[in-house]
Order: sequence, then structure tokens, then C-alpha cells
Amino acid sequence: MKYFVFFLLTLSFYSCSKKSEIIGKWQLHSIDYSAFYKSIPMDMKENFENNMEIQFAALKDKTYFVFNDDLSIQILLPKTENDVINGTWSISEKKDSLHLRTNEPENFKIIKLDEQQMILKTDESPQRTIFYRKVKN
Repeated sequence: MKYFVFFLLTLSFYSCSKKSEIIGKWQLHSIDYSAFYKSIPMDMKENFENNMEIQFAALKDKTYFVFNDDLSIQILLPKTENDVINGTWSISEKKDSLHLRTNEPENFKIIKLDEQQMILKTDESPQRTIFYRKVKN
């Protein structure tokens, strides 16, 4: 019985840990589009890469994702028409996927999530890996 209680406590701690690690403000640091670039024709690749680099330069280190413990999220964009995007988030039961529900719902595989860094990957178009840094209060 003692081992069963220990197992339940360990399980509940682990199940809460990913959720508690994601709570807070995260800064968009970089995006790797290399998987997406492999899927487009070579004659279009350079144009896509240049456009993505220009768009990302306006967002890098100026875009924030705020994950709240009530499962709401605010995406804070740099000076745009819609400065804030509101939505909700959830983590899968296996703690390996993050689901964002905003005006464009997306699912991400959690590659890394700790108190300093979050790395998410999606195979949805455009395929990409996104790197975030936790903002200290």
C-alpha cells in the first residue's frame, strides 16, 4: 500500500510538472523552417526563405506567449494591427504535446520544456521548430 501511495504521488507530481513549467511569459527566440523548405520547389525556395527571414526579423525577441494557469494564453505581438491574440492551451495526457486554440488552432510536439527553454515542433504547414526563452519576472 505504501508503494501504491508513493506511485500516485509521483504520478501526480509528474503530471503537474509540465503544466507548471509552461506557466509564465515566454519570448519567441527563433524559428527553424528547414523542414518546410525541403517541401517546396527549388525555384521558389530562395524567395520563401527571404520572405520568412524578413517576417521573422519583425517578431524575433519582440513576441511573447503568456501561458496562464487558468489555461488561457495571450500572444503579445510587436506593434501590429492586432497587438494581442487571446486563446486557450492544453497539454496532452502523455505530456508530449501542446495544443493552442487561437484564431488558428495548432498542435505542437514538445521537444524540450524546462524552467528556461521551450522547444516546440509542428508538422502542420508550414513545418517548423520554434524556440522560446522563459522571461524572468
